[in-house]
Amino acid sequence: MNSAGEAQRIDVLHITFLYWPEALGGTEIYVKNLAAELARLGLRSAIAAPGKQDGAFSHEGIPVRIIRAELDTDQLYGCENPSLTAAWMAIAEELRPTVVHVHARTPALHSHALAQFHALGIKIVFTVHTPTAFCQRGTMLEFGRSPCDGRVSLKRCSACSLHGMGLPTAVAKTLPALPKFLRQGLATLSPQKLATALNFPEKLSQSLVQQRAFFDAADQVIAVCDWIACAVRINQFGSKELILNRQGVRSDLPPPMQSVEQSSGKALRLFALGRPDPSKGFECLTEAVLTCLVPIELDLALACNGPEHPWVQNLLRRIARHPASSHRIRLHFNVPASELGAHFGACEIVAVPSIWLETGPLTVLEAFFQGKPVLGSRRGGIEELVRDATDGWLLEPGSVPVWRNKLQELAENPLLVASARAQIRAVRTMAHVATEHLPIYRQLGVDSKSAATLRSF
Repeated sequence: MNSAGEAQRIDVLHITFLYWPEALGGTEIYVKNLAAELARLGLRSAIAAPGKQDGAFSHEGIPVRIIRAELDTDQLYGCENPSLTAAWMAIAEELRPTVVHVHARTPALHSHALAQFHALGIKIVFTVHTPTAFCQRGTMLEFGRSPCDGRVSLKRCSACSLHGMGLPTAVAKTLPALPKFLRQGLATLSPQKLATALNFPEKLSQSLVQQRAFFDAADQVIAVCDWIACAVRINQFGSKELILNRQGVRSDLPPPMQSVEQSSGKALRLFALGRPDPSKGFECLTEAVLTCLVPIELDLALACNGPEHPWVQNLLRRIARHPASSHRIRLHFNVPASELGAHFGACEIVAVPSIWLETGPLTVLEAFFQGKPVLGSRRGGIEELVRDATDGWLLEPGSVPVWRNKLQELAENPLLVASARAQIRAVRTMAHVATEHLPIYRQLGVDSKSAATLRSF
């Protein structure tokens, strides 16, 4: 574990929300690939994350450190856990990074830890990957419906968060507006659930102070998409000029697989992938496929172990209500990365029906790399990457009739799909992402051994 090579000082310590083997989602894959590309440019990286147990190992040649993090309610709303801060400092003293690159604002990493990194002479970079950096609800959908501009407000965010906890909209809006003394008095006389709601604005106020302190502790803030950049700016988070550095696909992906062209009379084949969660919009997509008047087939790859997952059970019940067309949906679970190319190759269109605001998503870039047009929601990062009626189509998220009508149109007009496929542009890769990080790291004191440059897309 502690080989002579690993004992050397590293250039960049990346901190994520979780990491392998507990999780390897979009942000973690981004970090893993970024570390690999930085190594090609002469920079040495390590990855650290909270987890269930302490650990020190290498994963695909990158040193990894896991600290045990058992979070309590106070930490969720911004209180420091000194033992966790001490654990982060121990990693910093062991690996001696020039830069700590934070990829998630997590309750396990307090702004006090960032301040102590600074005390050791370490610079901080914070890349915002997800809505949770701003949104207590985690979706950037105000009251679960319309996209939020990200402006942080105690009254507004309290109401939206309370609505997300199950309170009716009118009640959720009324409670934060009550005077503090009245809420506290009512809380002492109320059942536990109502007392929690009445005390929530004070908890959130504490969390928002920590949120701003976290951003302000960063020497450089990076956004991976336009809407995140807008949210950072609207809140005036961070003390330095914001940098936009979009995501990219792996630089070493195998060439796209040869796919069979769509022809009249045959089913239009779709592919979608992601975690089993209502925010991904798969309910709308499957309902549209099941009720379409023309043949449509959907392969849905879900990041879970199998059909026992509660969300999957609900989806299976939905599919069972359409026995005549249930054969159109094929579910796949925890598909290995090595097999995803075959799924992309077997489809004509990749569907990305997300309800929440995606920050990439990487699925769109992977689809374009594979030469597949994207049918996606007109929302968030999807809207930023897909050119409507050019290399894909943008639709109202969550509207079954809209998605069904577009699917029928595309199924009946193969030339529309062929035209979109022909207009897909070159895809940005993680090599470009890493190269654009070089001047950021250099400015913060990292001495890279390579001056490689790549054209950005």
